[in-house]
Amino acid sequence: MEHNKLMTKIDLSQYCPTEKVQYRATCYAYAFAYTALTINYCVKNNIVDKAMVEANAFSPGFIASRHRQQANFNLFCGRNGTYDVDLKIFAQDGCPKLHQFPSDCTTNIPKEFLLSAKEVQLKQYEYLILENDALEKNVKKIKAVLSQKIPVLIVLNTTDSFADIGRECLNSPPILKNGKKSSTSHDICIIGYDDDPSSKFFGRFLIKNNYKYWGDERNMAWVRYEDMMYMITYALYFTIK
Repeated sequence: MEHNKLMTKIDLSQYCPTEKVQYRATCYAYAFAYTALTINYCVKNNIVDKAMVEANAFSPGFIASRHRQQANFNLFCGRNGTYDVDLKIFAQDGCPKLHQFPSDCTTNIPKEFLLSAKEVQLKQYEYLILENDALEKNVKKIKAVLSQKIPVLIVLNTTDSFADIGRECLNSPPILKNGKKSSTSHDICIIGYDDDPSSKFFGRFLIKNNYKYWGDERNMAWVRYEDMMYMITYALYFTIK
């Protein structure tokens, strides 16, 4: 994507649902369906009313449950879940809204859901090539996608200081200690950035996490570019028809 002329600030939080949290280890499905797919849908349809955003949230449980049906020894739907799994399921089966399919993890998916879940379809997707020791270039690639009002899905190995971001983050934006990273990966979403020098969130990405007691009351936090890039292993985005 072109990134010569970027907007000073992007904040997609008004398009993002916040009432549901992640079920067990299904972060891959939550970030993809509940966060990114809902934002894409609400942006496309200009839905910003909070109640309407929540009403139009998509079901991470459908993606996770379809994955459970297709994978062995996957009792809680999290085993070997990835964005590749999400993309394959979404391209083949679509995804219903959360109010239509509220279950977090099941093997019982009525056939009518497989017939009706394709209201919204995948248009395209792209993995962003993140280069080693190229902080500024990598940040620009992510901001170029966000500037089109498209959320960016990321995989990261978190640090303790990232995991500990709490409710005070709005008043005191965190400065992370880039220490030892977790050996297991976590899937979440970047939904904004701030390049306004007068803002207290200058030089930060807006992160939507999946956990109940992380970040502000929306489970969001503004985190410095360099702190996020220290943890991110890869990133991608997708669009819908």
